[in-house]
Amino acid sequence: MKIKNGSVEKILPNLEGLIKIQHKEYLIPYVLPNDEVTFIVKRKQIVPIKIERKNQLSEIYQTPLCPYFGECGGCKGQHIKYEYQWIYKTQILKEKYEVLFPNLKIEQVLPETLYFYRNRMDFVVNQNNVGLRKKNSYSEIVDIKECKIQTQLANQVLEIFKNLLKKFEIGFDRNTNQGIIKYITIRSANQIGIILTIVKERKNTLYFNFINEFLSELKKNLVVFSLYECYSSLQSEVSNTQENFVIYGNKFLDFSFDDLRLKVPPEGFFQPNPKVIEIMMAKTAKFLSNQNNFINNQYHLVDLFCGVGVFSIYFYKRFPENIKSISGYELTKTSIYYAEKNANDNIPNKQKLAFINFKVLDLSKRFNIYLHNHTFLILDPPRSGLSKSVIDWILSNLKKIEWILYVSCNPAKQFLELEILKEFYDTVWILFGDPFPQTDHWESCILLRKK
Repeated sequence: MKIKNGSVEKILPNLEGLIKIQHKEYLIPYVLPNDEVTFIVKRKQIVPIKIERKNQLSEIYQTPLCPYFGECGGCKGQHIKYEYQWIYKTQILKEKYEVLFPNLKIEQVLPETLYFYRNRMDFVVNQNNVGLRKKNSYSEIVDIKECKIQTQLANQVLEIFKNLLKKFEIGFDRNTNQGIIKYITIRSANQIGIILTIVKERKNTLYFNFINEFLSELKKNLVVFSLYECYSSLQSEVSNTQENFVIYGNKFLDFSFDDLRLKVPPEGFFQPNPKVIEIMMAKTAKFLSNQNNFINNQYHLVDLFCGVGVFSIYFYKRFPENIKSISGYELTKTSIYYAEKNANDNIPNKQKLAFINFKVLDLSKRFNIYLHNHTFLILDPPRSGLSKSVIDWILSNLKKIEWILYVSCNPAKQFLELEILKEFYDTVWILFGDPFPQTDHWESCILLRKK
């Protein structure tokens, strides 16, 4: 284990600084260009010992709002003024797209709110502490009093929970495997959703007394909320599982997305910052409405990774004369159940459609979905991107898929996949959006038209 010194050459898209020493590259978090860093490499992890700012770079640097910044493994950019965060995150990919499509303007959507925007956080419960995992240390928990990127109402719930946890002492001790509650997930929708991940067989009188007092405090402070418990084994570190039970409130969370009202299961995925995604989709729909070769035709809409049906329902409502049918596919059964409900609730003129069909399907494995001619395909995969089976399926259905709308939370991976598709499709629309300020994450949306 050797001590190393180096100067930060530049900030990379992951918001970490690049240092080169004797042809080796090292990535250092929480730094700025030209910082002098003393660090050690410990078990392939880089641990900064000292960061010396030669100048404050006042046009770039800002004082982090969060007292846990640099300790917790969440935010990566609070020390960088937002306009520079956005440049660092997107510049490399932006330049690649500009080389590839020199005549195509890249649109962008930036957030109106830089803090207190996130509608879901999963906190680790460890004995009497509640927080987030320490950066580069899965076993250490940073006790969090307030998270600066989750909503203010969620922070209010967190405070109530932490106070009662100390009183009842039923947090899970990962050293002794004693205790009951392992995680708390707080979701901010049109009401607050609170999910406790517990060891089911440990439920006892103390736990029920805790629940009663927790409910009492929540009712004093919140207008509308739902409380759930879900179940975990002693060894599992998965929060918010599909095996859950309603303690109080609704079976589902009620979210708004533009003019849609959507039901989402407690464990189901929904955009963590839907306001930015709403604007991205509105801009994309406006672009499509000006494409004569789209609005003068009719399509069968196929939505892969459809979740609770947000995008397929949204685009049908914008183009009811252009969409003849809706098919959606997703791995989670409860999401498909609510996708059907959401379609029924939000599409009043369903008789105009040939059919609406949502099905459970594992898109990571080889599959075959029958397609009609004139298909409009929507893709919104997880961060891992499109599986080989999805790409192979697209390539085997080139004659039928005329348009592809690809929304990605991993734009670098999306760019690589575009390299495969660009032989067969023209890229006609590129939109960068940032639902995740203070972090290294962002989203991109591309629209492809068959050559």
